[in-house]
Formats: sequence, structure tokens, C-alpha cells
Amino acid sequence: SIRNLLKPFAIATNAAQADNCRLDTVLLLLGYLYHHHKYAQIDDRIQRTILDSLEKRWKKADRDVFVLAIVFNPYIRKKAFNKSSRLSAVAGLRNIAVRTFKRFYQDEEPNLEFRSSFSDYLNEIGKWTNTEMDLNYFREQAAKENKPINPLDIWRELLPESAADCNGLVGLMRFAIRILSMVPNSAGSEQIFSRFGAVHTKARNRMGAQKTRKIV
Repeated sequence: SIRNLLKPFAIATNAAQADNCRLDTVLLLLGYLYHHHKYAQIDDRIQRTILDSLEKRWKKADRDVFVLAIVFNPYIRKKAFNKSSRLSAVAGLRNIAVRTFKRFYQDEEPNLEFRSSFSDYLNEIGKWTNTEMDLNYFREQAAKENKPINPLDIWRELLPESAADCNGLVGLMRFAIRILSMVPNSAGSEQIFSRFGAVHTKARNRMGAQKTRKIV
């Protein structure tokens, strides 16, 4: 039925428009839609059209950044990728990280410490184990507050306060934070502007921008 055909897209659209949507969320949604329709019992022409459309959108995306957004979610890392894919191999993902790092930092090469730290993170070695990253704490805290876990919070707590390096171990943390800070939609900005509009009304139009921002 039309309802069953549209339901997965409605779910994905609502999730993608949420103010807490992240790049890794978007890629997981694309994967969900592709997997669902690949095995759905629907007309072959409709199925092919949907799959072709999803593949076309994925080809137009900045794929390296989306893949790294998944990888830098410490609850997922490389588990989301098919074991026969090059993305399930540490070397393949490290190459993506190196390529993206050079784009971000104008062809600067990530050093050996950055690369080895990235490999250790993927393999959950040393300071990158679930225990050392305190993942259970963040899971319990999110459950207590009834909200989704934000991987960005985890990486921010790992980063030393005075850290300024863009390379090495600290550089990896800053790199992850930069990736996870990217916003895939305008929902958050729209909410902020709506609050500004509610506070800065015609009756209070002499209120300065700084004061309005503090109130919001």
C-alpha cells in the first residue's frame, strides 16, 4: 500500500529534521532506507527507482566526512560496515581520515601519533576501550535525562583544556570534534531564531542583540 511505501521515508524525514540530528544519523538513515527497500516486497520498477535515487544522493554527498562521523561515534566505530567492505578494515578507514585531515588542514600530513591513535581507537585499544572512554556513564546519563547520546560530548570531555595541537593524539580528538560538530540541517538555527522572535517583540524592539541572546 501507499502507506507502507511512504512510512520509512516519513520516519527518516522526521529523524533528519530533528534538532539533534548529526551526520552519522543521516548516514544511518540512508543505510536504513536502502536496506529496507532492497529487501522489500514491492514492484521491481519502484524498488529500482528508490535504490537508484538513494545511490545518487550518496554519490553527491561528502562521503569521507559522513563515514568518519559514523566512525567517531564510539558506540559504533567500524561495526556499521559490512565485514567484506574496505570500510571494515583499519587501513581503509585510516586512509579516509588522512585524506580528510589534509583537506581540513591545507595539505598538512597527520603524523605517526595521529595515525596510530586512530588505529588504536578503531581497535578499542588502551585509552580507547569502552571503560576508559566511560561509555556506560554517558549511556546511563542519557537514559536518565531521556535524551539521545551525543558523541560530541564524549570527545569534548576527553580533550585537555589547554590543547591546541591539530596533530598527534590531541589532534585526533580535535579532528573528531570538528567532524561531529557539523550540522546536517537548519533545525537548531530555526529554533534559536524562533526564540529570538518570541523575546524581541515589537513591544521590546529597543532591546539590544546582546541582551536578547543572553535571555534566549
